[in-house]
Amino acid sequence: MRVLHGPFRKPLELMYCGLLLFALLVSIHRDIRNNEALPIDLRNRMVGARMLSDGYSPYFYIWKEGGPIRYYDTYIPPNLNVSYATSTPFFHLLMAAFADMPQYQLNIWWLIIEYLSLIGCLFFAMHLVSNGKRKREFYLAALLTVAFTYTDGWRMHVYAGQNYIFIPLLGLACIYWLRHKPIAFYLLLFAICAVSLILLRPITALLFVPMFFYAKKYFKWGLVTCIAMIAYIILVWYNPVQKLNWSEYFKSIAVNVDNQQGLTKFENIPYNPLPILDFEGVSLRPIVDSNWAQPAYVAPERSNFFVFYEAITNHRISVKAMTLIASIVCLFLLSPLLYYVKRKVELSDFLLLMLGFVIYNVYDFFTPIQRLGYHWVQFLFPLLLLLTCQKKWLLMPWAVIVLGLLLNMGLFPFIKMQHNIGEGLIVLSILYFIYRSLIIVEERELRYKIDGALYWI
Repeated sequence: MRVLHGPFRKPLELMYCGLLLFALLVSIHRDIRNNEALPIDLRNRMVGARMLSDGYSPYFYIWKEGGPIRYYDTYIPPNLNVSYATSTPFFHLLMAAFADMPQYQLNIWWLIIEYLSLIGCLFFAMHLVSNGKRKREFYLAALLTVAFTYTDGWRMHVYAGQNYIFIPLLGLACIYWLRHKPIAFYLLLFAICAVSLILLRPITALLFVPMFFYAKKYFKWGLVTCIAMIAYIILVWYNPVQKLNWSEYFKSIAVNVDNQQGLTKFENIPYNPLPILDFEGVSLRPIVDSNWAQPAYVAPERSNFFVFYEAITNHRISVKAMTLIASIVCLFLLSPLLYYVKRKVELSDFLLLMLGFVIYNVYDFFTPIQRLGYHWVQFLFPLLLLLTCQKKWLLMPWAVIVLGLLLNMGLFPFIKMQHNIGEGLIVLSILYFIYRSLIIVEERELRYKIDGALYWI
């Protein structure tokens, strides 16, 4: 320890930062190579943005050979009853700025946006730390952020061109604005981030459910957010294209649910999955080339309750039953808040939104639409919060979190479903931190009035 405070401190800090930078550059180089082929999900979002810009809805559009390359999406069978467009019309609207950009340029810009969003998560997390501890916490948070780029979830996220990185980014931004006084400027910024988060993925509204238990404390924040959401809804209502897109978006979700629950029968029609291999400056040839030297894509582990249930029982569970179970579990996890509200004990923003993330993730686990590995990127939100909010290090739960990270890096191929096991371990660790904090808050409340700080002890 003396070495860290002696004359070798600066060189060691520079060496540490240099190693982190080198590790990050290795990840960036790997992801640039992976990005040479077409990010599949990014393409259907590009098509969705183009169709919205042209006044159409992409949700039931099935591209067939001979169709316009502008709307060309890969791997779509001609017998499919819904397109691969699964993003919201709000996200397609944001993507409209890139609608006329060639695909190869969008691939480059999207990779830059993903890494800037990753750095943005670190930026907001560090501004939640007091100045006195910012350097130490930065080293830890930077290590976690760089380590995240080596997980299979991140690699799949980049390879597919997904947008889940915006969830931790906007979630951390919401907490950052909550740390300020409720004046008009910060209320508006919080509302923009919260509404954008919900419109990008409506189920993320569950993140804010614990805040409703303290409606008086968050009244101004909630009011401005509701006004912003109502303003957007009014704009959609009077915009025929947006109105059509949102209507078909919800219809497409219902169709996708039936498809993934095996309730739809498809006629077997032979088709060429890649009729066009070169377009808009990109080539799909590396994908069909068996000698492709960069095997970036990891076989995804589906992490849904209905998948495990069917594997164990050989029976399907109904959507209504899954929704009921999810609601019961979420209510059980939220029930301690009723006790604290009754005793007029205030809990911090950190603790409430951390619990909100668990509620959101649990409910998502019971959804009838498959979750693939790239949804893992969302865990950057609670883990960065834990690093910035803790008051005392707890070896055991953090060791479990590190093990969960290592499992998601695919370092234990002999373990079946290692990614799902790793995610489960991290969820249990987060729950441990949350409910331990609730107990400590109660103990301190018995002695003196707390100031709303979050105690990770």
